Amino acid sequence: MVVVSAILQASGLVLVAVVVGVTRTLAGRQELPHNGALGLRTSATKASAAAWQAGHDAAAGLLGFTMAVSLLGAVAIVTAGVWALANGASTRSILIVSALAYLAATGSLLLATAKANRAARDISPD
Repeated sequence: MVVVSAILQASGLVLVAVVVGVTRTLAGRQELPHNGALGLRTSATKASAAAWQAGHDAAAGLLGFTMAVSLLGAVAIVTAGVWALANGASTRSILIVSALAYLAATGSLLLATAKANRAARDISPD
């Protein structure tokens, strides 16, 4: 049950990595629809198509970092689950690793959003 719990917690970070990766790829190809379902949505990035693209271009590196952090966090959570099972430890170790992994992913996504917002503010509306 411990490993199943870890896998369930890690699956959320894998989903974050996939969504962020798709967003980054579409933005890089300039195929991310302005104000579509995916994207870094701030008042500045939503102001125009040019601001939307500029924001996502500026945040591309941090989006890649968020994707990597999310995947590494997922691996760390599952590793903590296997370790807890092998050592008879409580699920507390999994919860701590999970909380840190989600905090790191959220923090890097917030940094990406702030960078996109700054870049989008420099673009005049269409």
